[in-house]
Amino acid sequence: MSFAHTFYLHVTIKTMKNRTYQHHLRMQFLLTSLIPIFILLILFGFFTYFSNEYTIYMNSKNAVEEVNKVMNTVYSDFNSFVFDLEQSDEVINFLNNEASSNIIYSKYYGFMSDNQIDSELFIYDHKGQLKFSSINQEAIDLQISTVNKLMISRFVDHELEMSTGNFIFSNYFDDTSTHVIASRIGQEEVLGYVMYYINASELNQLIDDTPINYVIITDQFNNIISTSNNQFYNSSNKFIKANNEVITLRNGLKYQVNVSQNKLYQYKVYTLIYAPNFWDMYLTSFILVIFSSFLLILLVLRLAREMAMNNSRSIDELLITVNKIKEGDLNARAVLNTNDEFEILANQLNDMVIALNDSMNRNIELNSLKTQAEKKQLIAQFNPHFLFNTLETIRYLILSRPKEASELILRTTQLLRYSLHQADELVLLKNDLEYTRIYCEIQKTRFAEKFNYTLDLNEDILEQKVPKLMIQPIIENSIIHGYKQKDSLEVIVKGRMISDRVEISISDNGQGISQDKLIEIQEMIQNKTNHSNHQGIYNVYKRLYLVYEDRLKFDIISDANGTVFNVSFPRG
Repeated sequence: MSFAHTFYLHVTIKTMKNRTYQHHLRMQFLLTSLIPIFILLILFGFFTYFSNEYTIYMNSKNAVEEVNKVMNTVYSDFNSFVFDLEQSDEVINFLNNEASSNIIYSKYYGFMSDNQIDSELFIYDHKGQLKFSSINQEAIDLQISTVNKLMISRFVDHELEMSTGNFIFSNYFDDTSTHVIASRIGQEEVLGYVMYYINASELNQLIDDTPINYVIITDQFNNIISTSNNQFYNSSNKFIKANNEVITLRNGLKYQVNVSQNKLYQYKVYTLIYAPNFWDMYLTSFILVIFSSFLLILLVLRLAREMAMNNSRSIDELLITVNKIKEGDLNARAVLNTNDEFEILANQLNDMVIALNDSMNRNIELNSLKTQAEKKQLIAQFNPHFLFNTLETIRYLILSRPKEASELILRTTQLLRYSLHQADELVLLKNDLEYTRIYCEIQKTRFAEKFNYTLDLNEDILEQKVPKLMIQPIIENSIIHGYKQKDSLEVIVKGRMISDRVEISISDNGQGISQDKLIEIQEMIQNKTNHSNHQGIYNVYKRLYLVYEDRLKFDIISDANGTVFNVSFPRG
């Protein structure tokens, strides 16, 4: 192939591949690289979002837990105080006007000393008459009396055990919201009522340490009980917001509202989280990820381009070599030193070309030998000497035993037709054995009791395909050379299947082969070339070798007691 043709082929292949393989490889690399990047980007966004949401949730949860801890302490302490009043006979006697108020003062001051919250206490009997007040009764104005009567009416109207409310008193508690907890005394029979007034500022101090910007506590009617900032107090003293609602406070900043309700004591806890902080963080994180992804994409694009070009060069070399082979140049070889799969592919391609070249050479040699073998078989096997002797035997038998002469003519005709047939050289062993038997019978007719033969082959090898006339030339060789110094000859053919190999031996009791000729025959077999007159033996060996190659075993053992040919080849 000319240099111009090679250069044109190289350019054509490269241009075509640049539009197909290189582009496909680059796109595949980009897809396998960019898809994980985008997935990681999305996962990072979700992680950032849920991480911040989780932070909000945990901060809100911790704040709610702190508030619940404070409120539960207030309510549980009050319930314990009421329970203590119920269990005291002196308190019951006091409510029935049978004892002084000293016991109440004692229990009240004991209760106050156990709590850090400044509060006021009012006790009424079952008729609604004021029996005890922690403040001067003369200072109790209409507003306090009205609130207390309102709280008592709730028990009468609804049979409650506890009730709460939030009120703003003009003359008391620094004009701030006051949380009122009311409870009845007595489980089965109402003995009286307790009013527990808690200043909201006292609760505010307890919830200031929570990790949330703002905390608001309301009762079941949305009245503000306590708050960490007074800006939430208004004329109605109510705070009503939905969960996850975003509100704007007086400072102009936005906050997200989270609501938690305590069902036991019927109050709500609102936590306000500064919302813009998260969106600023989302935006910063997003910009950082986008910038990092952009740099990573540029790197991936460069790597994809270089990888595609490197692999394309390997493909170029392989395609050029394949096209040379396609045009008949079996000496073409692909040379790659890439230390990767392409080098392995190039080496396998080279091995395949070498095997193909050897196979073609063997086929050429096989066809040549097949033609020569057909001619040599007529010369070496059915030579004029054999035909002359056979015809003489027929002529003799025609006069004395015409029936045997007729059978001998038939056998000779069958044998000649079989040897001259132009069909495939490989035949079933049982068919070749049959014509070997015909040949032996012809020789038996000629030599009578001076020639004996035995064909002992197992049934399991008879379906094996073998080259035509594989055994007959060896038997003929024994007959030609065996009678030179002996009056009789016996030929024994045995065949067995041993370890998936067909083992055949042809032995005779003739005078044997001389040492010089035996060495000559063995060298002929070893070198696979024949420059001697041993046409029959060599043709048998060569045709077997062309079929079985190095898997064939062909041994000759000979001495003064006879000769043994051992032939072994794989089953198949």
